[in-house]
Amino acid sequence: MMEQNLDAVDKSSKPPSQRLFILIGILWIVLGAVIFWQLPTAVGSIRVTWETETEQDNAGFNVYRAEAPAGATSADDCADTQAEEYTQVNDQLIGSTGNTVEGDSYVFDDLSAETDKRYCYQLEDVELSGRVERHPPIFGRAPRQFDRILYLVLAPLSLIVGTGLIISGFKGGRSL
Repeated sequence: MMEQNLDAVDKSSKPPSQRLFILIGILWIVLGAVIFWQLPTAVGSIRVTWETETEQDNAGFNVYRAEAPAGATSADDCADTQAEEYTQVNDQLIGSTGNTVEGDSYVFDDLSAETDKRYCYQLEDVELSGRVERHPPIFGRAPRQFDRILYLVLAPLSLIVGTGLIISGFKGGRSL
């Protein structure tokens, strides 16, 4: 009888359980999925986002870009950038989806942004009547080359590690 109890103790002191390997593997896969989801903005674009409270007679929006002054770190540094320095970066009008009761959230990914450059952006409202209004500048910085490489390596690596841990968990909790 005493030996049976010792066997039970020995079995419970084995390496991490199968469930722990599977759980950690799932977390690695979730990390990989998050990295892949962020990849479009991490590898060569600047994501410009804005929200409206209401939209009355609004046809849509245009996004304009200019190179930021040397050393710029915020929208305040873009204040002196002249309107003629900005170039429209969206190919077609970004259609309005809000209404007179509630606005909406918008996203524009500037895929033509060059690595490690700093930019000033201006958002332009276009009304159905054709009237336009530009808003104060927004500052953006394209990802560094190192960031791009890091994302492109980390995403597949985390998926591989996660898959390996899950497989290991199903095979009995053996280490990789």
